[in-house]
Amino acid sequence: MIKAVFFDFDGVLTLAFSGATDVCNNLCSMYPELDFDFVRDCYKRHIKPIIVKPGPNIEVWDEFSACIGKEVTPDAIRKLDVNEKMFDLAKSLKSNYKVGIITNQSARRIDLVRKDLNLDSIFDPIIVSAEVGVKKKDDTTKIFDIALECADCGPEEAVFIDNQAKNLVDPGKMGFKTYWHDDSKNDIPKLCTELERFGVICPKSF
Repeated sequence: MIKAVFFDFDGVLTLAFSGATDVCNNLCSMYPELDFDFVRDCYKRHIKPIIVKPGPNIEVWDEFSACIGKEVTPDAIRKLDVNEKMFDLAKSLKSNYKVGIITNQSARRIDLVRKDLNLDSIFDPIIVSAEVGVKKKDDTTKIFDIALECADCGPEEAVFIDNQAKNLVDPGKMGFKTYWHDDSKNDIPKLCTELERFGVICPKSF
């Protein structure tokens, strides 16, 4: 019997493929003279490594800012398009299941969006790579082990939804029910059909 449904954040609960996509797009909108690939390269070089490091790491964000030659404001970090339909689904499942998040995320960004979206009112637990020191697809199942412990359930009692297939390999081997969400289509009825196949009761409105 399923007890917990875990959602990835970017690309599942948001409409962009990744947090990097959102941040880089935001910066290119703020500074039209910037080239997206250039900004993305700076992001990978400076920000990607800190998704497993605790704390705001302000000095690293300053290095990223220096790399692109522009100020990286909090709004550039936090602005995103919420996947309203997925949030509605999560809220509807909350009455019968533990509803959580497992995400690769820098501490500074998750702190901002956590407050903006009031994530803690819907999701518990929220497992963040920067807070636990390990990410998905990291040659270890630690991030998933922590999620299961916090939700007080076994892998066979949990579902994990992610928009990157590589992130579903390890939990699948552990016994999770897994679902690859195509963020380009955002097909919630298809997701609900699969959830029902797993034994999750999905509201008829979806």
